[in-house]
Amino acid sequence: MRNRVLVQNLAALNRLAVSLIRTDEKNAKAGMRARRKKAGCDASYPEYLLFEVPLPTK
Repeated sequence: MRNRVLVQNLAALNRLAVSLIRTDEKNAKAGMRARRKKAGCDASYPEYLLFEVPLPTK
């Protein structure tokens, strides 16, 4: 029972993450693969997606 609920919760989180990445207008020219990679590597990008905090400039 718990294992099935865990899988469902993880799938819901994955759908939420993909939909947040899809709605990113600032990086609209980048492909989904590039945006997902950026979300995994750059610690400030998920914060930007969730809370609309401006991304730091390099």
